[in-house]
Amino acid sequence: MSEIAPIRQRRARRALLTDIGVSKLPRKPKPYFHPDPQLVGHGVRVRPSGPGAFTVIVRDPYKRQRWVKVGSTDAMKIAEARDIARSVIRRVEQGLAPFEAPPTKPDSVEAVAEAWLKRHVHKRGLRTAGEIERVFKKYVLPHVGNRSFVELKRRDIAELLDHIEDRHGAHTADAALAHLRSMATWVQSRDDDYVPPFTKGIRRARSLGPSPMLSYGPSGQPPALPGPSAR
Repeated sequence: MSEIAPIRQRRARRALLTDIGVSKLPRKPKPYFHPDPQLVGHGVRVRPSGPGAFTVIVRDPYKRQRWVKVGSTDAMKIAEARDIARSVIRRVEQGLAPFEAPPTKPDSVEAVAEAWLKRHVHKRGLRTAGEIERVFKKYVLPHVGNRSFVELKRRDIAELLDHIEDRHGAHTADAALAHLRSMATWVQSRDDDYVPPFTKGIRRARSLGPSPMLSYGPSGQPPALPGPSAR
């Protein structure tokens, strides 16, 4: 019986993912993730329609899985996406935000709030300073922090307060309104051209119809703020 020589099987080389390959990824009824063979954790999230998204799947120091969109496949080349993805992976694994925050604009809500807290709230030694700062950081800045403070309109404030009320209750929305009004008064005292989008006695009211409004209360006083002084 003749000896059969072993057959050496060649491992098929996995095709590299190129820009052309990204454009030809098949559409399926449900979104799916196509991994990038050249960078672990990076790939393309393909949707049933529309452009795909270069995406990173990475775990933070607490072992929580994070899905981070790097960019759209119709606006970015895969080489650029890989460079950004490497940075995202490093940052998330170190417990940082996926992307470095842009510099704070000098007239943004965040910048004005920082100045107001420093020069007005903390300088006066208000007992509720910590609570005021918490309300801003948790409920206001995540939504309008990058907006220009002097360009905020009554509609913007009404929509923000509706959002806060829906998720955190009317009392928190009232507190946010009182702090925003106080900050606007402080800015007005330092800026000849600034006109606050508030009027004396203005209070929060649920907006109805296409034009959010803020109503007026009979007392003309801001609502009680949470914290030791309001207890």
